[in-house]
Amino acid sequence: MGCQKQKLAVSEIEATTNEAVIVEICYVLSSKKLAYQLTPYEIKERLIPILSLKGLKIDHKRILFDALNIYAEHNNIDFVDALNIGHMNDESIEPTSWTQSANKYCVRNIATTPA
Repeated sequence: MGCQKQKLAVSEIEATTNEAVIVEICYVLSSKKLAYQLTPYEIKERLIPILSLKGLKIDHKRILFDALNIYAEHNNIDFVDALNIGHMNDESIEPTSWTQSANKYCVRNIATTPA
């Protein structure tokens, strides 16, 4: 595996993934029911080097980096909310959410806040 990672690092080979896979990785690594039980900061520290591999192709990579930073800085929100906030930041949209966890990031809750 080390050799493959080195090849990915210099774009000698390419691999492709998508946001759904990264969401699932965060879910599994943070799960209290599994052995990993990593904090959002620990997950960010493990994923950033992997996502930084030049040969790894993934849409919205910059947004994923933003989402991982948001997730690590505000460990009271889940990664899906952090990813949505990352997309909203990228589009210059006011962050809005139905979820309580995202409200802790200071977004307007459309379920309780009048338009």
